[in-house]
Amino acid sequence: MLGDAYPYELPHVTNPDCADGLEHWDVAPAADGAISAITDTGWPWWGVKQGRYSHGMMGHAFLVMTRNAALPNTVSQQLQSLQPGRLYSLRFITADYDDYLANEKRENQQVIGIALDGADVEPGGWSHPFLCRYGRLWMTYHALQFRAQGPTATLSLSDWAKPENPVGPVGQRIMLNFVQVQPVFEPDTG
Repeated sequence: MLGDAYPYELPHVTNPDCADGLEHWDVAPAADGAISAITDTGWPWWGVKQGRYSHGMMGHAFLVMTRNAALPNTVSQQLQSLQPGRLYSLRFITADYDDYLANEKRENQQVIGIALDGADVEPGGWSHPFLCRYGRLWMTYHALQFRAQGPTATLSLSDWAKPENPVGPVGQRIMLNFVQVQPVFEPDTG
């Protein structure tokens, strides 16, 4: 912790792992059952594969979206306790749920649409596939930076790259969790 400016516990996203189901997330499924929250306490451990420190229950819950040809699935949440003008990072991890269930080692980057209403997204955001800690599942790490316009902003995540373009395969089930928003250290150059 670096004082109030960089808190240890981040207040910006509520239920970032879907440990409380879909509570605090506004859900717009493309079809009945197309968005669900799942908890899997068995092997392979999703949280451990993400490189989290504790085995415990952290990271065993996640959101799953099943891509539809006609409409995108979207989940959104109002980010809280932002400081206007401040730079923040948004990060989260996705994987192919069917690869996860089959313990399939297949490099497969998941396409996710990201929108932030009430924030200015900085150029240079990225998505990068990586082989998990134990080498048995490919995941995609997504990251971008944004500058808050006010004390809140609305984060929307979709399984379509853009509202008019699904990009990825129809029927793909994308698992998502580890949603983090945290302030970025900007050195004072003045």
